[in-house]
Amino acid sequence: MNRRDFTKKTLLTGCSILTGSFSITSCKSTKNILGTIQSTNSILVYLDQIADHNKVIIKNPDREAPILLYKRNDNWEATLMECTHIQCELSLKKDLLICPCHGSTFTMEGNVLNGPAKINLSRLHIRLTDKFLEISYN
Repeated sequence: MNRRDFTKKTLLTGCSILTGSFSITSCKSTKNILGTIQSTNSILVYLDQIADHNKVIIKNPDREAPILLYKRNDNWEATLMECTHIQCELSLKKDLLICPCHGSTFTMEGNVLNGPAKINLSRLHIRLTDKFLEISYN
């Protein structure tokens, strides 16, 4: 390995470590959970899993993009964390969803703030019971 390759590899590794620790730090108030798959079009989240949180990122092993579940005016709402530009998985930074591929920025509600994305994110339907939320893909 020559000096140039060594420097490049060292910088990339350092950036990866910094990015990873930033993501962990910024997600302290956000809980990551694995939802229970109800069907190919819906996922269950038990209320006791999310009771103490205002924002939850739900991973569905059958889908590539996670779901942002958040409280607004005491009601749960859900947004698919997939950029409408080229379908990259979005990251949550405070109250914004950021695309790591080209920098599109969205509100938690899914509205485009900055492009290149031009289409708002998919909002998902929620059915609330006394024990769980059922989130349905549109």
